[in-house]
Amino acid sequence: MLCGTIALSPPNTVYTQPSEEWSKTIGGWDWDVSYSVQQTDDGGYIMVGFTESFGAGAEDVYLVKTNANGRESWRRTFGGSDEDYGYSVQQTTDGGYIIAGETWSLGAGECDVYLVKTDSKGNEIWSKTFGGSDEDYGYSVQQTSDGGYIIAGETWSFGEGGDVYLIKTDSDGNKLWGKFGGGSGHDSGWAVQQTTDGGYVIVGYTDSISESDYDAYLIKTDPEGDRIWDETFGGSGYDEFIFVQQTTDGGYIMVGDTDIIGSGVYDVYLVKTDSEGNELWSNTFGGSYDDFGHSVQETTDGGYVIVGDTDSFGERDYDVYLIKTDSEGDELWSSTFGGSDDDTGWSVKQTTDGGYIIAGETWDDIMDDVDVYLIKLAPESEPTPSPTPSPSPTPSPTPGEEKGQCIIATATYGSELSPEVQFLRGFRDNYVLNTYAGNYFMKAFNAWYYSFSPEVASVIATNNAFRSIMKILLYPLIGILHLAATTYSLFRHFQELAIVISGLIASSLIGVIYISPLALMIHVIKKVKVNPRTLRAVSMIWGLSIGGIAAAEITRWSAMMLFSTIVFVIITMILATLTSVKYITKYIQH
Repeated sequence: MLCGTIALSPPNTVYTQPSEEWSKTIGGWDWDVSYSVQQTDDGGYIMVGFTESFGAGAEDVYLVKTNANGRESWRRTFGGSDEDYGYSVQQTTDGGYIIAGETWSLGAGECDVYLVKTDSKGNEIWSKTFGGSDEDYGYSVQQTSDGGYIIAGETWSFGEGGDVYLIKTDSDGNKLWGKFGGGSGHDSGWAVQQTTDGGYVIVGYTDSISESDYDAYLIKTDPEGDRIWDETFGGSGYDEFIFVQQTTDGGYIMVGDTDIIGSGVYDVYLVKTDSEGNELWSNTFGGSYDDFGHSVQETTDGGYVIVGDTDSFGERDYDVYLIKTDSEGDELWSSTFGGSDDDTGWSVKQTTDGGYIIAGETWDDIMDDVDVYLIKLAPESEPTPSPTPSPSPTPSPTPGEEKGQCIIATATYGSELSPEVQFLRGFRDNYVLNTYAGNYFMKAFNAWYYSFSPEVASVIATNNAFRSIMKILLYPLIGILHLAATTYSLFRHFQELAIVISGLIASSLIGVIYISPLALMIHVIKKVKVNPRTLRAVSMIWGLSIGGIAAAEITRWSAMMLFSTIVFVIITMILATLTSVKYITKYIQH
């Protein structure tokens, strides 16, 4: 699943690429993107971005909480009837979350900075907008040491037009001051962090200071937001910084992209400075095509981890691009993640176990669909095993079950990263497992599926003829599930109803397409007719299963839900098969 290389390293030093623990796609039938991720106090993850699949407007701020395994715990949307985006999220000291972004639905101008505070469950406590009569954007937010918030972005309402915008609020989101800076050109602030002296560091780009197109821009202010110094970096082309972090030595690490210094059209651009903004070193990463850096963090070993996207390496089109460097910015290893369409990593953080969490987006060009892409990597190295006897074995899950793998589909299409497997996993994780009814159906389905799938998959993987047959057999199923996913999206505001209707459509079509041909053969060979009494009895059982699901939804009786969902799916397939056979034979006879 990992595509990358291990960089050359000093003698007797071995750097090990981390393995992928899991990856998830999260979202609905339309575009859903995450720009920022953070590990939360409970070991799970919080992400923010935008959604076209859910919410009230064309695009809404999209806040998603997952557990430690990446399974969605809840989702929230914020905004109005127009376009609203979330770009930055942080867990606050009270256990809630602070979000910064932009809103075209609310506020005073065309577009305003949008600040939202929630409780620990993502419920809005308050929201604020900032700006003037023109367009103003909020790209980064951080809780400050006084309990308030600092926001960085861009303003076209104040200053000379297209200026860096810095806003300080109290703990209730009330504006304490706003500062804007730059020159007569276009200047923007992409990220902000409070520094150890109580001031702030901001990065972005400027075309006001130098004669080049754009320069990467670093600004240091005092606690009141007044500029102490600023520095520009780059060459004669377009250069920008997207993210900044103060490092343990008091200096700063910045990442972005450059189109002149590196070997490609655009390269990832990493710069380290001292506490006064003087460059200590810089490095570029990439190949002969475009490569971009979006997020960087200093790691516990003193090095740095970077995420972005690459068109130079990986599967095809753009892939998520993860780079690990030492403390001097020299590459130790790099990896790519994604499939045959575009995939981007927007945010990376080192997790408490020493691994990494990446959030971004993954595309499906065929379906014109974009989903949130969440990837968890294991720590880079494990403790060296001692030569002691192996411990007693512990019970392990059925192969593939622990990670929820689509074993047969993976063997058929050759990779878990194939679009077909990614779709099947996404349908399961984003639709079925997001509902109470779907969760209990999957418990029964998994027990059945994993009882035989490893053996079937091993045969498929070693036999090209079987693989070709399976592709033919799975083709209708994927089409059925695409239709079911569309149906789910139509009823997405009522998720339990949506999954039942989607299950009805999927089970009916599976019965008609896969089972009814066998039933017709039996009818022709054995002269077996569909008995009306049998049809009525099956219909009655089907109705009872619907009632059982409804009762289990109300009472949260798990045993009833498990039984009712199994009966519902099986009886729906049988009913669809019997009905189709009845009408096909009647048509043939006439």
